[in-house]
Amino acid sequence: MSGFHIPISSGTRWGVPFLVAFAHPAFAQNMPPDEEKPAEPTAEPAGEPAGEPNVFDRAFEEPMPEEPAGPPPPLYISNLRPLPPILVEVPPPPPVLPPSVRAMLDAAIATQDKAKVAAVVDLAKDTNPGFKDEIDDMEDAFLARQARLAREEKRQKERRIRAAGLLDMWTGKVEAGALRETGNTRSLGVTTGVTVNREGLQWVHKVHALFDYQKTNGVKTREQYLLSYEPQWNINQDLFFLYGLSKFERDRFQGYNQRYSISGGVGYRIINTDRVKLSIQSGPAWRKVNFTDGTNEMKVNGLAAVNLDWQLNDSVKLTQNADAYVQSGNSTLNSTTALEASLIGNLSAKASYAVEYNSEPLEGSVQTDTITRFTLVYGF
Repeated sequence: MSGFHIPISSGTRWGVPFLVAFAHPAFAQNMPPDEEKPAEPTAEPAGEPAGEPNVFDRAFEEPMPEEPAGPPPPLYISNLRPLPPILVEVPPPPPVLPPSVRAMLDAAIATQDKAKVAAVVDLAKDTNPGFKDEIDDMEDAFLARQARLAREEKRQKERRIRAAGLLDMWTGKVEAGALRETGNTRSLGVTTGVTVNREGLQWVHKVHALFDYQKTNGVKTREQYLLSYEPQWNINQDLFFLYGLSKFERDRFQGYNQRYSISGGVGYRIINTDRVKLSIQSGPAWRKVNFTDGTNEMKVNGLAAVNLDWQLNDSVKLTQNADAYVQSGNSTLNSTTALEASLIGNLSAKASYAVEYNSEPLEGSVQTDTITRFTLVYGF
């Protein structure tokens, strides 16, 4: 082929048959003119193919990096009217408990006194009826906290008791002072006493000793000894208990040298709170008495007793202990009422009034003796 050249790129565009036809000179001369034939493309410089790159060009063509897309052009919207403002109704804040009332309630709660808190709560609700719910919430929170503290204190007490030895966990008091007696004799003397208690999970132990001594014009007119031991076993911590009692007494001026008593029975706690403890107990008893005239008496009788401890306030306590031995013949009644007031620390002052009644005393003795004691008490 001479005198005619077609770039390889055009040949590939028109196909192989057209490449052969254009390459033959005779075919080129005899081709009829075509009026609608499109104009020949302008020849491009050598080495630069015309039109779109072919398959081979695209294969060796380096990709052009894409330009990063910028922010979109601003959009201008006209003829828009502003919306009317939206009105939202906000409710007023809830009323607040006056600070003075809250401070009063906080001060009462800080005392940890349930009675005082209840009184202040009632006063606050009466003067601020619109805040009853908030005041009740404060009281409920206080009572719940007190209940948690009580449960925790009870658990700690149980742990201490379980870990305690035989000589641990004893509490009590020692007292000493003067006494005044009326009845068979009228005189002044001295008195001393010791009371110790041990409270366990099920058992309570009480030991009491008392000694009175006096002289009148150099003559001994009173010499009384008393020693008692009373164990209690709790059936129910707040209600019922079983008790035992053994007692030794001596009082020659009331007509006996020795008097022994043994009893056992059941008791019931009528009131058992932090401030008031009231219990009663009763059961059969056995008694042996050696009288000063040389006679003896031994009988079975019945015992009834009542014990009251009333903490009137933080400093003053009232106690009442009474027991009665009822039998055929001589029945006895003993009652001791005492008022004790704290002085300083573990020291307190105590005034007591004791009555002993014998239904059938020995000849020469009166039925009723009374003793008034004034003592200083040290608690431990």
